[in-house]
Amino acid sequence: MPSRREFFSAFSGLAAAVITANAPHPFLRSVLAAQTRLRDIAAEKGLIYGCATTQDYLQSDPQFAQLVADQCELLVPENALNWKYVETSPGKFDFHLGDWILNFANTHSMKFGGATLVWNLAQPQWISSLTQQNAKQVMLDRITRTVSHYRGRAFSWAVVNEATAFRGAGADLKDTPFLRLVGPDYIAASFHAAAEADPAALLIYNENHLEYDLPEDEYRRATVLKLLKGLIANKVPVGALGIQSHLRTGGVPFNSSKLRDFLARVSDLGLKIVISELDVTEKGPETKLADRDQAVAQEIGRYLGVVLQEKAVIAVITWGLTARYSWLANYAPRADGQQVRPLPYDSDLHPTQAWQALASALDRAPRR
Repeated sequence: MPSRREFFSAFSGLAAAVITANAPHPFLRSVLAAQTRLRDIAAEKGLIYGCATTQDYLQSDPQFAQLVADQCELLVPENALNWKYVETSPGKFDFHLGDWILNFANTHSMKFGGATLVWNLAQPQWISSLTQQNAKQVMLDRITRTVSHYRGRAFSWAVVNEATAFRGAGADLKDTPFLRLVGPDYIAASFHAAAEADPAALLIYNENHLEYDLPEDEYRRATVLKLLKGLIANKVPVGALGIQSHLRTGGVPFNSSKLRDFLARVSDLGLKIVISELDVTEKGPETKLADRDQAVAQEIGRYLGVVLQEKAVIAVITWGLTARYSWLANYAPRADGQQVRPLPYDSDLHPTQAWQALASALDRAPRR
């Protein structure tokens, strides 16, 4: 019987042709998915593949839980470690949701990725009572208590999320409670606290709107580079940039040269890069299932075909694994009422064309 690698290589050209020819061939994808795992394809190139999900989904759906265990090398709790769920009242910490995900990851020989420590959303209501006198200490206590709880057991942490402003805001940093109460140094202070609590964890600055050839994304790339350069110059222990990668169909302008240049500039700073929240929102005119799946697959293929050529990219994490459980069902539902299909598996846990696009991109990536 051929090895997994031999089997995948034998079918890779045919599978690529399947996508190009607009033919779904679900049987071929199912055979490929049964013979190989995304985590193994990634590992052969020195990459990590993982996903984000929740305790509820894993605990209530054994079939889904087995799929996650089979396909993923890294597991991220979607929102379980966001501040509002961990410290519901000042000084009272509860990590049981994150602990459950960590135990699942350990049981299935997976890495554990923590998210998100400092973000202007998903904060407890009592944050509004903070003052300039106590805000910094409260923020640092939250980071220290959370990261210390998982010290030596977390592969990575998204330390600060979405801190840069939108184009036209008149400032580089987004107006957040901690910018107002602590000042712009809240970002550096957050990374120092996380590094002290767990020196071995990869510390990530995570950001969105970096992918496309749009004025907003161009501005965001420049602002993020400026932020990262400042952090590095001041010896702040940031280890990686997380690029959320919430992609969209519908012909959004995409410039591979600009994106490659941005990735190279991040790499030149000595930083790793993580594709941290990959999925695809359907914005195109397609209504037929095969056409929709092809559009999603092509978006994943053209994007990962560029970013995975940069050897500083060390991981690809999809935000979810299956259409059965995707935040986009509520956040970006289809106007025609059809179920969204943004991920490698459909709601029946069958591999989609997105699975093949992801597998092919990982397989074609240069070795790290």
